[in-house]
Amino acid sequence: MESILSKLDIYTKQWAATLTEDDIAKLLQVVYKLPGLLETLRTGTAATIGKTGEIKFADICKKLPSNYQIQDTSKCGKKGDFIITYSNAGIVKRCLIDIKNYSTTVPKKEIDKFYEDMTFGSYDSGLILSYNTKFVGIAEHIHVEELCLPIGKTSVMYLVSSDEELILQCIELIINKSIIQHSIDINSSRIESLIENVNCSLTNSADVRRMLSDLQTNISKNIQKCQETLISHEFYIKKAIKEMSACTINLQKADVDRNTEDSKKPIHKNDQPPPLPPFIPRKKSPKKCITPIILTAPVESSIILPVEKDIATQKILEKDYATQKILEKDYATQKILEKDYATQKILEKDRQVFMELVELPWNNIVYLSDDKLVCEVTSSNMILRVSALKTKTAIIMDFLKEVQIPEADLALLIHKVTNGDSFVCALNIHLLTFDKKYMNSY
Repeated sequence: MESILSKLDIYTKQWAATLTEDDIAKLLQVVYKLPGLLETLRTGTAATIGKTGEIKFADICKKLPSNYQIQDTSKCGKKGDFIITYSNAGIVKRCLIDIKNYSTTVPKKEIDKFYEDMTFGSYDSGLILSYNTKFVGIAEHIHVEELCLPIGKTSVMYLVSSDEELILQCIELIINKSIIQHSIDINSSRIESLIENVNCSLTNSADVRRMLSDLQTNISKNIQKCQETLISHEFYIKKAIKEMSACTINLQKADVDRNTEDSKKPIHKNDQPPPLPPFIPRKKSPKKCITPIILTAPVESSIILPVEKDIATQKILEKDYATQKILEKDYATQKILEKDYATQKILEKDRQVFMELVELPWNNIVYLSDDKLVCEVTSSNMILRVSALKTKTAIIMDFLKEVQIPEADLALLIHKVTNGDSFVCALNIHLLTFDKKYMNSY
């Protein structure tokens, strides 16, 4: 027993240690019977699907003329699922019907079983119908061949369709073919041509349906890429406008400062030109003495007061503040657009929780243009990356600091741990509660 327990993981080992001998015996009995239970379940499911197809066929045959009688033989061995009897003016023809409701190609063993049923009874024709998939080895949707049976050549039709009108026409066609073979010899080229046209149309319709599906997928991808490219271009345009506005403001500010300094520069005494030497006129008469005149430089009369400088500075600050408000408004608008675009990529059932998640007091939120990774939020303690998948919204969570988290809190999260120690969780209300509690805890 110890050698067995040593091969188990710790949790299974703890559980196994509590089992008694009776418990172990019951477990072994259940394991022994499990394959049989699974086979019974699978067989029961297949039988249910087959029964659904038979009920559908019986409803379709109610639209046949009154001289067509349908008999349910699904519970009788070697008699297929139905026998349709045609009677008119003393002519009686019997057609064996087998219904297939497979989700994959009908295998050869089912065709062989139908041949055995045709051989075992006495039938004038046969029809094997598949609602969804083709028969192995048969490319056409409608295929008719002749079987050499003990009673002679017998026509058998393979039909792949769920269209009621086409099924009814094929039933009447295969029975009438058996009547024609035993009465008069007519040219059947027209019927064969019509069957070939129907086969060609069915094949082409399937191809067109696939092309339409691929086209829709490609259109969706191209629309998404165009939206991402448009958002990127708009972001770069607004960024360039911001930089241009900042450069213009700096140039205007530098020009105003230079003009203000030049206009308000005081005139110092040292800057005045030196006084001219005294002018002594030529002595014409010794009786007169001219008093010397000293010329001085004129003093600047207009000086800008400090109050005017404060007003000019205040105007510049007010202009800078108004520009900053415009830039902040553009940035807020860009964030709203990025948030709306990211929300559209999230599954509709997860959008409400996603909007509550990004409204939490994160330190930083970055909306990404990747096909799957749409958002990255960061707090002082953790970083979350939101990944929009086709069937769910996954959260990749990493802790930036070591945090002690009780096992009970982690148990509420649907998560797994990657090789890089990242937590991969589902986006739900439990994750929202967990983030509120631990996003800024230490």
